[in-house]
Amino acid sequence: MMTFGQPNKTPQRRGHAVFASWRDALVASAVKPWIMHGVSATRMAPPRCSSDLRQSRRRYDEAPVITCQLDKLAEERCKAWGTDRHKQMCQWQKNRRESKLRHLTDLTIDLRPNDLRRHTMQLISSRSTTLCRIVTTLAFSCFAWHHFANIASGQNSGSPGGGFTVETIDHGVSVKCDGKLWANYIADGEFKPYVWPIIGPTDQPVTREWPMGEGAGEKHDHPHQKSMWFTHGNVNGVDFWAEGAGRGRIVHRKFLTVSGGEKAVIVAQNDWLLADGTKILEDLRKLVFSRLGEHRVIDFNIRLTATADSVTFGDTKEGTFGLRVAESMAVDAKKGGRIVNSEGQTDAEAWGKKAKWVDYSGPVGDQIVGIAVLNHPSSFRFPTYWHVRTYGLFAANPFGWHDFVGRSDVSGAYTLGKGQSITFGYRVILHKGRAEEAKIAEAFEQYAAQSAEEIP
Repeated sequence: MMTFGQPNKTPQRRGHAVFASWRDALVASAVKPWIMHGVSATRMAPPRCSSDLRQSRRRYDEAPVITCQLDKLAEERCKAWGTDRHKQMCQWQKNRRESKLRHLTDLTIDLRPNDLRRHTMQLISSRSTTLCRIVTTLAFSCFAWHHFANIASGQNSGSPGGGFTVETIDHGVSVKCDGKLWANYIADGEFKPYVWPIIGPTDQPVTREWPMGEGAGEKHDHPHQKSMWFTHGNVNGVDFWAEGAGRGRIVHRKFLTVSGGEKAVIVAQNDWLLADGTKILEDLRKLVFSRLGEHRVIDFNIRLTATADSVTFGDTKEGTFGLRVAESMAVDAKKGGRIVNSEGQTDAEAWGKKAKWVDYSGPVGDQIVGIAVLNHPSSFRFPTYWHVRTYGLFAANPFGWHDFVGRSDVSGAYTLGKGQSITFGYRVILHKGRAEEAKIAEAFEQYAAQSAEEIP
């Protein structure tokens, strides 16, 4: 009986090259499954105890049984072809040393335990290195593809951060940037849609929490002043500003656009209903969330269209595009709150005045932050009057003339015929520091030079 690894005494005959090729293929196909079983079963993880080692040794000891069977087959073929076994094995051993067992078939000739253990580990090491290189290459390729795709689509370019997402939540949608919450648009509020919370550049809320939540030291007044909203106190004689029985309601109909990317965009359609459910007005509003340097920006544009035969916006100070700043920012809190407008008027002086923009700043936590509201030149009755109070109300109102001017002989009322529209445009800038540090005057000039966000 002969085994592979021992010289064969069979004399050399013609055709030995053909036999060698045939033999290698035969042995590889017969032994390869056994080797792969041995690799997966015994060599993928080293033995951790003596019993594991003995079990591994038993697997190696089974090798001669297989090689013996193969030797018989090879001996018969050797006799048939007259191959010089000894010369073939010497040549094969030389080739094996040179090739470093780079191919699996090199393992199929000598199945002695020590050689198998050593060569199997070499093979695993070689293939692990190759696999590592493949994984690294694929990871780099995916990163490069994602990076250049973002550049091509305009994401993460021109401003820090980027990466806006808009996700559906209960009652509306949530806007996030770089995975951090910026704001929630609450579409189905009981009396109107509103934006809450609004997170500023220090990652703290900059508008009042109550009545939706509870903020430290907040007063429980004016429950209709919900963070950021758009309504009016007199529409065909019905109060849409306050809330309660007999008041008007703004009801969300549907979203037309909800998208993220370089900016977050929300477009929603709403119906203005009287207390009895009669529809008199509809609005189409577009909110765009973006960055301006370190500032956080919310562009709010809205178009109101009469659906009744005649819709009149009455002259009242209770309106229209409003915010309620965080309690700590209010001037009346006496913690450093400050109001300033484009005309240089401050605090209580700014109430009831026309201005291109107004900034309300004060402490939130241990930092000074501010909210600036800019009125776009294309907006209805630019520059608007401002209903901004030292207790924290911050609203733009183009209708309340007789209250703001203090004269009964003037009226800011305005009537729309059926199908007619008016459009309002505002930019809300959330910034660190005071208006001067945030360069709000320059930001307004930049905003005014741009076309207002187009409403579909």
